[in-house]
Amino acid sequence: MIVVAKIGGAHGLAGEVRVRFFSDAPDDCCARGPLYPADDPDCRPLSIRSFRHGSNAVIIGFEGVHDRTAAEKLNGTLLYQSRELFPETADDEYYYADLIGMSVFSEDRQTSYGTIEDVFSNGASDILVVRGMDGQVIHIPFIAAAVPSVDRDARKVFVIPDFIP
Repeated sequence: MIVVAKIGGAHGLAGEVRVRFFSDAPDDCCARGPLYPADDPDCRPLSIRSFRHGSNAVIIGFEGVHDRTAAEKLNGTLLYQSRELFPETADDEYYYADLIGMSVFSEDRQTSYGTIEDVFSNGASDILVVRGMDGQVIHIPFIAAAVPSVDRDARKVFVIPDFIP
């Protein structure tokens, strides 16, 4: 599953919510397939009953959410889509979900630094969140100067040691 959006606050009284998509094409995300809320243990998709672009977010009404109180309960919910719905990436492109769980090694392959447990953007670049061998968290910028190569098949990321704190 890949996180595609986050539900924000309620919009109006009819159960609509503001949704921030982590994509430049929210219309494509919604057309691609169902959206699954992160906190639903039964993995039931949310069906869209209305969709429109607002001034700074997409405004969506979901089936079964018909008033402001119900919409407010969704605030902060992450929305996922199945990985199989997404196109393959170019050699130098990655979905965050594909990086999570990869092992991190020095560029010379001699030192293991840990495992990627999260990826986020700080605005300037993507950041790899690595759980070190000693349990400490290491943040590594996911830029070519710091990460010269990724071996998708071996699920390994190689890092220049100067970028390890």
